[in-house]
Amino acid sequence: MNSALHPLPPGLSIVIPVYRSAPGLPQLAARLAEVLPKCAAAHEVILVCDGGQDGESWTAVRQCAAHYPWVRGINLAKRSGQHATTLVGIRAARFDRTITMDDDFQHPPEEIPTLLAGLTENIDLVYGRSATAPGGWARNLSSRGIREVVRHLHGVRHVNLITAFRALRTALRDRFTNPHVSFGFLDLALAWVTDRITSVQVRFEPRPVGKSSYSFLRRLSLALTVIATYSPYSLRLLFLLASGWVLLAFGTVAYMIETHSALSDQVQLLPLQTIVLISGAAVQMFMLLAIASLLAKIYLASLGLPQAIIQETC
Repeated sequence: MNSALHPLPPGLSIVIPVYRSAPGLPQLAARLAEVLPKCAAAHEVILVCDGGQDGESWTAVRQCAAHYPWVRGINLAKRSGQHATTLVGIRAARFDRTITMDDDFQHPPEEIPTLLAGLTENIDLVYGRSATAPGGWARNLSSRGIREVVRHLHGVRHVNLITAFRALRTALRDRFTNPHVSFGFLDLALAWVTDRITSVQVRFEPRPVGKSSYSFLRRLSLALTVIATYSPYSLRLLFLLASGWVLLAFGTVAYMIETHSALSDQVQLLPLQTIVLISGAAVQMFMLLAIASLLAKIYLASLGLPQAIIQETC
């Protein structure tokens, strides 16, 4: 539904991506049942199960939907990732305000009123920020690195505010109608369509069981995707990296030639030539792989393949 032509009714939609969290869903739904009536008379919870093979989670989602009339479930046909899964839920929201949160209790439902209080008339998007970083040092360092990449390459001023605990006006979804616009990075798409962004401090809780599915390699992959896909400066960055590498190689060669000349009349050029050739080949291979990755993403987007496929709902 286009919110500009058909304004959404007032209320609150809660979007929660679900991945291997079946044991905790009943407790999460019970806590939401205590909080949501105080936030909005009309409300719903949309549980989006990320991955058709996660049968236990989908069973738990269906049980929650059967127990609470305001719970809806969406089961995706295959693993699509947190950002794409969240976007599916946002597109399915029925009310004018949407909250996104995790399924692992790090985002307490009791903090939803604080988040909504920041969604004032002149604000479209509110992030809940924690006073202390909730993850380990490696996760926090890699997350900070991704944020710095986005800030420098894309000029997103609010990148340091980004968390998965968000309150937004649901109508923002109509500003990026192309389902491929985010390429799996929701917050960059949101930053493209509004500057009216702020944050409020909320309480984050430790993850009670298990660990995040976002491993270091997945965060590294996300960072490389952001670098290769979203910025018009990506190729320029590759050129600068290649130029710097070549200058470093030739500088090393010049230094070795001068050093050998001072020590001996005979300069062994073969090792120096080998250094230059290997360095040049490495730079070329790196640039070709980066360009091939970018072209592959453009090609996949041109095919019109959806980021996420809905298998069933309840």
